[in-house]
Amino acid sequence: MMADARDQDPTGDILIQEVDEDLRREQYLKLWKRYGVYAIAGVVAVVVIVAGWQGWQGWQRDQRDKAAQHYAAALALVEAGKTKDAEDALAKIAADQRTNACANPEAMFHGQPITVDDVLASRMIADPLHLLEIVMPVTGGAAFIVARKDIERTNSHRPAVIKGFGEYIQCKSPSYADDMLLTPIGPASRRAFQMAGRTPADMDMAEVYDCYTITVMLTLEDAGFCEKGAGAKFLRDHDLTYLGDFPLNTHGGQLSFGQAGMAGGMSQLVEAVRQIQGRCGERQLRRHDLAYVSGTGGVMSEQGALVLEGLQ
Repeated sequence: MMADARDQDPTGDILIQEVDEDLRREQYLKLWKRYGVYAIAGVVAVVVIVAGWQGWQGWQRDQRDKAAQHYAAALALVEAGKTKDAEDALAKIAADQRTNACANPEAMFHGQPITVDDVLASRMIADPLHLLEIVMPVTGGAAFIVARKDIERTNSHRPAVIKGFGEYIQCKSPSYADDMLLTPIGPASRRAFQMAGRTPADMDMAEVYDCYTITVMLTLEDAGFCEKGAGAKFLRDHDLTYLGDFPLNTHGGQLSFGQAGMAGGMSQLVEAVRQIQGRCGERQLRRHDLAYVSGTGGVMSEQGALVLEGLQ
């Protein structure tokens, strides 16, 4: 269980000092062999190294996703029944994030823009979810280092301070959920914002776990960026690109950057830190001090949230 940072450090701050991404499997194994024991000790000492890697085989993806896709489709159908037609709003998520990916040379779909019409015209996978509303499996990885504020740094990157975090497990599986549309991200986000002393309106960016477009809309609602049931209108009313008024998944999200399996959700955290550090090139935000990051586990059965702030 993760302890409150303020219970361990009198400054009340944890820093994400350095980020590296797209580790090859050999590099990841070398990193873990070299630092694994130290990382475990770091939980109570000074440094924690977290890394993830995943290579996909076709059969793995097929077996894992059959249930998840149909459940996500069920979520979208229930939501559509309560909020009128939301298909165009969900498609806008994929289209706007693709714009972000086109400004990110590391994204799988860099240089391949799409429109809302393209999304809606793509093959239906699990009604009402189309092909372009579902993540692309890729091989890849990510790693980051977490350290106390007083640890001497050897680089000039601006640290990202973990100001708030939350995690909530709602049920063993969605079959036991009291309400399919009330996701665990609600309680997790409320805790993170309360700990940070911030609100959703304070955030300069939202890096939201996006296995499917419906996941993004429900996350934005339950995290408090808009009222429950108003997600479709919120998406239509805002520009979600790195140039817009509500920058969302500025690296392209997993929908356009790619989902590296167990390391997939780490791409959102890596992007948030890079944005805070001002290292994102063409897609760099002008305001990049505060970031909201979400993660999803199971099939919307457990979720986590972070509030990050750049060290002033």
